Amino acid sequence: MTLASDITTYITQGFPADQYDLVAAMVDMAVLHDGSPAGPRCQRAALVGSHGSLGKLEQLIADLKKDYRDVIIEGEYEMHGKKLMRVRNLEVPFDNNRDE
Repeated sequence: MTLASDITTYITQGFPADQYDLVAAMVDMAVLHDGSPAGPRCQRAALVGSHGSLGKLEQLIADLKKDYRDVIIEGEYEMHGKKLMRVRNLEVPFDNNRDE
């Protein structure tokens, strides 16, 4: 699988230079519970949810194998008061998400 260009750009802007190749490989090889490749939405959600932390990214990629919906929540939703609110749509490229 080849990473979408917005995902590659996000990696280079959000992670240290010495981690680019590792992060790209991890995201590219991410799989869901059934062994199918994680699509761009799940890849983006893992990246956003990691907040630039390699350890958190590893955890989220592992979580994709259990239940991808948990990773979507990490990437697309934030708590506002006591309410979980969707603040970004990672079905579309990062360029289309204003807060990224």
